[in-house]
Amino acid sequence: MNVEGFVGDNGGTEMQSNAARRGDFWGFVATPYYWIVPAKFQAVAQYGYAGASEAQGIRTNSRYVRATNYGGGGKPDVTNSGRGNELHTVYAGLNYLVCGDNLKFQLGAEYSSLNTPGKEDGDVDALTYLFGFRSFF
Repeated sequence: MNVEGFVGDNGGTEMQSNAARRGDFWGFVATPYYWIVPAKFQAVAQYGYAGASEAQGIRTNSRYVRATNYGGGGKPDVTNSGRGNELHTVYAGLNYLVCGDNLKFQLGAEYSSLNTPGKEDGDVDALTYLFGFRSFF
């Protein structure tokens, strides 16, 4: 299992003109995994949490969530451009390693829940399906 934590400060007026995007932020990501076939086929899960002291202090990682709920075409912007004060994400997937981590196929799904104070019903929920091919040498 891999676990990472983070804390930070979005800065004051010199870094961020929008007061709702200033303030502190914090969170963690936990990623357990299990080898179904050692060094070849892997099941992966992930839970992530991020929080902020201001209404728009964090931004969702998913560009698809932002694009779908951003507005345009006369629709309201229900996500503050993908920003909020609390984000939960849950991911589950499979990795097939062709040549170790240097060459692999990935398949998974991620559920995201973003709290967006002051917008519409106050939150955005999304399910994203992912398929990827990763390589590096």
